[in-house]
Amino acid sequence: MKVLLSTLFSTQLFACVHSKPQPEPQSTTVNQSDGIEGVVTQEASPQGAYWLLRYEDAEGRHLLLPIDLADEYKVDGLKVVFKYHLSRVQQRPDQAGQPCVVEEMRRNW
Repeated sequence: MKVLLSTLFSTQLFACVHSKPQPEPQSTTVNQSDGIEGVVTQEASPQGAYWLLRYEDAEGRHLLLPIDLADEYKVDGLKVVFKYHLSRVQQRPDQAGQPCVVEEMRRNW
């Protein structure tokens, strides 16, 4: 019985020590050294209207849902340069953009 228990214990210990490596979590920050050029757009939904930041890069078109976008930037079609990080707020299935926090923003004349 002792042999059986020690074998089970050592097997479990070995399995814990040699588990598969976990993947690195994805970064919530995009390479934004000079900022990202994008456009402010307004999206209508049954719950009301909300503002999005749209930009394109090598991976394709992206839509961001800025949290607490300043009123001065709430102009449909406004070209901006901005820096952001993704928010911890979960994206709802009916949302067009991924929630983000804008760190810096300026008009792109």
